[in-house]
Formats: sequence, C-alpha cells, structure tokens
Amino acid sequence: MKDAIALLAALRLTRFVTTDWLGEWTIVQPLKAWARRHDGVVDVHSPDAQDVGVSLWRTKAVSGLDCPHCVSFWLTLGTLTFSRLPMPQPAAQLRELLLKALAGSYIVGHASSRIDT
Repeated sequence: MKDAIALLAALRLTRFVTTDWLGEWTIVQPLKAWARRHDGVVDVHSPDAQDVGVSLWRTKAVSGLDCPHCVSFWLTLGTLTFSRLPMPQPAAQLRELLLKALAGSYIVGHASSRIDT
C-alpha cells in the first residue's frame, strides 16, 4: 500500500508539472526562462542545436519538462525514495500525510473531472 500511495503521489506531481497551469507558472516557466538567460533562444530538437553540444545542457534538461514520461520517471524515483527514508516519527507522519494528500488529490481530481463533465 505504501508503494501505491507513493506512485499515486508521483502521478499527481507529474500532472502538476506537465499539465496544470499552477505548475506551468511556478515551475516550468521560471526554469525555461532560466535556461533562455544562459543558453539563448534555441530549439534543442533542431539539427543546428546538435552542433552546439554540451553548452545547451540547461535548455536540453528543461525541454524534458514537456514530457510526461521524462518527468514521471524522476518524480516516481523521488516519491518512492522519499517514502522509504528513515525519519523520526513526527516527520514520518508528516511525510505519510503529504504523500496521501497528493495521492488523494489525484484520485479526487480525476473522478471530479469525469463526473462534472
């Protein structure tokens, strides 16, 4: 059950980053702006970008924020790891509450969007 909660939490966080406007405003846009400040405006998928190589690492890394598979891998790794970290009891209880809230948020939001349409 612990892993299922961590996986649902990762699902919610992935949706937050790749789909929700709040995630776009608070995470994706600031990171893309940071990459543009350092690398300039460039399409990392164009053949010309391949010639520049490693100097575009920021833009290449940030371009992965548009990919649910890319984002979900790292967030799943993070939530599964986070759920297993040894912690003092009060912190562990807070961690469990946070993971359950994220998992519940995904389930309730998904159900709500289907019922209300």
